[in-house]
Amino acid sequence: MRLGVPRASPPCLRMAVLNWIGLLALRGNPKNFTVSGPLLPLLDIMIEKMNVCVDLVVPSDLQYGTQLDNGSWTGIVGQLASKKVDMSGVPVLINTKRNKVVDPGFPVMGDPVSLSYIRPAQRADLAGFVKPFTLQVWSSLLAGLVVVLVGLVVVQVSDARLYEHNISAKESQAGKREALWAALQWTVAAPLAQAWWREPREGQVRLLAGIWLLSSFVLATVYRSNLKAMLILPHFNLPFNSIDEFLQTDIKCFVVESSVVHESIKASTPGTALHRMKKQLIVHTEDQLAVKDFLEGKYAGMAGYYSLLTVVQFSFDKTKTCRYYVADTLFGSLTFSFLFPKGSKLKPKVDYIVSTLKDTGIVDHLLRTNVQEAKECVQSQASITLDTTLRPLALGDFFGVYFLYGAGILTAIFAFLMELCLR
Repeated sequence: MRLGVPRASPPCLRMAVLNWIGLLALRGNPKNFTVSGPLLPLLDIMIEKMNVCVDLVVPSDLQYGTQLDNGSWTGIVGQLASKKVDMSGVPVLINTKRNKVVDPGFPVMGDPVSLSYIRPAQRADLAGFVKPFTLQVWSSLLAGLVVVLVGLVVVQVSDARLYEHNISAKESQAGKREALWAALQWTVAAPLAQAWWREPREGQVRLLAGIWLLSSFVLATVYRSNLKAMLILPHFNLPFNSIDEFLQTDIKCFVVESSVVHESIKASTPGTALHRMKKQLIVHTEDQLAVKDFLEGKYAGMAGYYSLLTVVQFSFDKTKTCRYYVADTLFGSLTFSFLFPKGSKLKPKVDYIVSTLKDTGIVDHLLRTNVQEAKECVQSQASITLDTTLRPLALGDFFGVYFLYGAGILTAIFAFLMELCLR
């Protein structure tokens, strides 16, 4: 494909281009293709300022550049190293290996590498009624219920034995069943906030039932409050927000073959989080399929922040909703620039044009203005993570409440004793 109108003698400059999600989109096969995207106006400006025509060339292997075992290079870097093209038509990340075979131009953009995935949706939870308490609290509540039930039965049966000589064996058995039934009712009714018409009369039974009633009142009040808070302020647990959290899931992640992300993972030290990501990677060059799978929530996407914003923007334009989130930055900001063969005389001209466009803000304007809604979507994800502070209550959460009630009871006992002393 040719860009620009030649005003000078041919041949035209040859630029190596490749699909970059959100920056430059190639449609068709390497021999017959069209290009679009926010990078295209930048290329048009550069071509106009240099007063040349340009032939766009797509590498047959569809790679940015990987060094093979024999020392040769694939993709765009390989074309530049062999001087088959005059420069790259897309900004490419520079690293130590590539610096040895090509010359990087003036930095065009900085872009951190991030991890993105579909946002969790609020769904009905059939087990939601047990979530206000942790398993430890529920276990303690069940244990307390059993202890109180047994205690009430034992106390009532012990008191009934004092009068067994005045009643028959049949009446004694009936009394034991009645004591068990009454203890069961007193034990279960209190946590359920239900009244029971029979009141305990014996002193020991009244004491034990009173303690259980007070404990049940505290538990039921806190349970209802926390359950109401969970229902009124629904929260979403993000599947992951870092590489370590991602590794604890079974979610697959797409990366572009020979991209900076792929190269970084391949070169990572064994045992590190990046190295362990290999088992969850889906690596290929089919960008359109990758975007489709990402939008459907099949895979997470690991790429430059700008590329992820572009995909989020594409989804927003179609649905008018923020369906995806971007995890915390994984790598620091990476610098991308156009590449040139070693000793290229074209490099100073392009560097001057790019630096001027950068200083005037034109580059940032071309690359950022079409993702404004996506930025808002990503920034608004803070409202999701803030609600994750809601959690099941643990035993320690009740200490303050019990301390308050205990202080009130001690104060009442002290007042009662003072009244007895002053009489």
